[in-house]
Amino acid sequence: MGMFFGLETEYGVFVENCTLVDLACAVKAIIESYPYKAFGSWDYSNESPRRDMRGFYVKDLAVDPREEALDRETISRSPDAFEPCNKVLANGGRLYHDHAHPEYSTPECRTLKDLVAHDKAGERIVLMCAKEFSRKAGVMVKVFKNNTDF
Repeated sequence: MGMFFGLETEYGVFVENCTLVDLACAVKAIIESYPYKAFGSWDYSNESPRRDMRGFYVKDLAVDPREEALDRETISRSPDAFEPCNKVLANGGRLYHDHAHPEYSTPECRTLKDLVAHDKAGERIVLMCAKEFSRKAGVMVKVFKNNTDF
């Protein structure tokens, strides 16, 4: 059957005049700026940050107390800030907000050439959404492609 390839890319975001507390809502609005039809929704029923795809399950996760405090403050100001915001795209990719940053996952690809093409498409999609949000909100938005998490 052959191998499949895929990438999940996190993007850092700077939004002019946006506090850390308001960033999750701004990122959600950036994702919601996607102008084309999305297909279906994402099923989170089998996902848990405590379980990985190999079947391992961890009892406790290391959490930065500063991040927990920021999350509490964000939720107190915007209760739906961390509610899922997902777009399953026509190309099979997924555009979504994870906490306070946008992410793009490529569809599963059979060749590395296709994978690179879909990754580049993701860059353009995230940038398009950021530009549209910037235009609507009247603020400068900068997007940075991350290669690491944390």
